[in-house]
Amino acid sequence: MSDQGGGKFDELVDEIERAGSEKGLSVEDVLRQMGERSFALLLLVPTLVILSPVAVVPGMPSLLALLIGLIVLQILLGRDHLWLPAVLRRQTLPPHRQKQVVAFLRWPAAWIDPWLKVRLTWLTDPPGNIPPLLICLVISFLMPLIELVPFLTMTLATAMALFAGGLYLRDGVLVILGYCAVGLGLVLVATLAGAAAGLLALF
Repeated sequence: MSDQGGGKFDELVDEIERAGSEKGLSVEDVLRQMGERSFALLLLVPTLVILSPVAVVPGMPSLLALLIGLIVLQILLGRDHLWLPAVLRRQTLPPHRQKQVVAFLRWPAAWIDPWLKVRLTWLTDPPGNIPPLLICLVISFLMPLIELVPFLTMTLATAMALFAGGLYLRDGVLVILGYCAVGLGLVLVATLAGAAAGLLALF
């Protein structure tokens, strides 16, 4: 698969399925299958996984967010080769979790593929890619704090997946949808903050 604008989501799901072994799917497996120079593709993979059922495992959203943050930071720094600590490379999804991820992604991938195309590339190519990358970086840092708020976590994780998909496929519509998801997340934060303030006012 090419680094930008080449693959579709269904092809990516195939790559995730092939990357694993009998021991499961490790970060190292993904890097070996997809290439450590394919930053946009490597960013897309964890943002999709974080939307899957494996995200219900305690600590998993925060771990994936750390991976996303490290990838985004290196894109922003202009590195041409991805560096990840060995302890993160060894993190592994057991085989049944890998199957869950693939099964979860297969149907939406097949549904959305016909609608994807290269468009509005001023939102996906430099310097238009900087705002979504910065937003992904901020969300990745905040994920450990919001992990216990499932709907907010899912909303912001969806935003990251839309941004990553838009940057990889050079589809600006996905980036726009990502901004909409961020807006929804901000509304949720404001609502939760207001509710919390109202509860405190009762005491």
